[in-house]
Formats: sequence, C-alpha cells, structure tokens
Amino acid sequence: TTGHTPEEKAAISAAAEKIPVFFSANMSIGVALLAELAKKAASVFPEANIEIVEKHHNQKLDAPSGTSKVMGHIIADELGVDWDEKAVFGRKGKGERGDKEITYHSIRSGNISSSHTVIFGMDGERLELTHHSYDFGTFAKGSLDCILFLRDKAPGMYSSQEALGLV
Repeated sequence: TTGHTPEEKAAISAAAEKIPVFFSANMSIGVALLAELAKKAASVFPEANIEIVEKHHNQKLDAPSGTSKVMGHIIADELGVDWDEKAVFGRKGKGERGDKEITYHSIRSGNISSSHTVIFGMDGERLELTHHSYDFGTFAKGSLDCILFLRDKAPGMYSSQEALGLV
C-alpha cells in the first residue's frame, strides 16, 4: 500500500533484511500488469500526451491515489524526466500543455473500489489502458497470491513485477 512515513519505510526495509517482504503500491496483480504495460507504451510513444484518470470511493482520503502516482513515476522514469517537474494535478484555465507532462484527474464517487486509466494521446490516435477492480476482494486475492509467491523466498524486498515474472 502507499502513504508510509519515512520511519515506516525504514522499518519495512529493516524487516526485509530478515524475512521476505512483498512491497507494492497496490495488491492487485492486474494493476501491476497495467503499470508494466504503461511503461512499455511510454517507450513506444515517448511524445504522447499522458493523462492518468483514477476513480475511487467517496471515502478515499488521498487524491490522486498512491497507485496512480506510482504509475506516473514509472512512466516518468521510462521517459527520462523528473516526475516532480512534470506531474500536473487537474487542468483548468487557459494555456498550452507542457512537454512530457503527466496529468492526473481524480474522481471520488459512490463505492467505486478502484479504477485506473492511463491515456496516451498522439496525433491521429489514442491508446487507453484501463484496470477496474469491481470490489475490494481483488486486493485480498492479490495479497494471498503474494503470500504464496513469498513462500520459500530468501529475505529481501520483492515487487509485483517479480511476482509476475517481468523482472
């Protein structure tokens, strides 16, 4: 999950020296694959206009979500740009879009468990990659999958990409 303090991150890292630890912004395996597909799309379409639209329930406290921020960081790394300089939160007013911006739009409504769309807009075409979680059980199942993945692993920090065999 996201939202850890620096002290909590240090404690997690210390634990990983003794036991296998699965660390991910989101426990959905589908979200992990979405992030990997977005990374690939950014490498194929480096000049695309990138928009991340995320939807969650009306009780969610952070906007944008930690998961969508992580996706933006992955894309920024692939593009070789500084996320802190290129992230834009919402859009209003007048003015041209900046080069290699990664723009976030956050929706909080009803009981949406999770929905993330990464849009790559190019001249003459658009690619949209979307993942929907229909209920919170998706995250419980992903957590159980991760527990099984960690079985027989050496101490260390493991990621969703490793669980999917992508790295």
